Amino acid sequence: IEAENGELGFKVYKENSLEIVACVIDLTMPGMGGDILSDKIRERDLNIPILLVSGYSKQKMRRGELQSKRIEFLQKPFTLKQFKSALNDCIVR
Repeated sequence: IEAENGELGFKVYKENSLEIVACVIDLTMPGMGGDILSDKIRERDLNIPILLVSGYSKQKMRRGELQSKRIEFLQKPFTLKQFKSALNDCIVR
């Protein structure tokens, strides 16, 4: 399931939360950014695995963001193998 911006992403999440097993969120999106979206999703479900992706480095993220349970970061560009590995890491973490 995909959405073109953070607001729609949150709406899609709320409507489909029982079917979603993990979220892949780009940090830079129009409107609501990925950091806010991940916070809103976490308010509803503390345990859902979240993979944050960005062209920016990990250092640009808020301190403590990745210390949360089941959140991983993957910097663009990445390969399919790197994506699968990072998604698996946040699911089994």
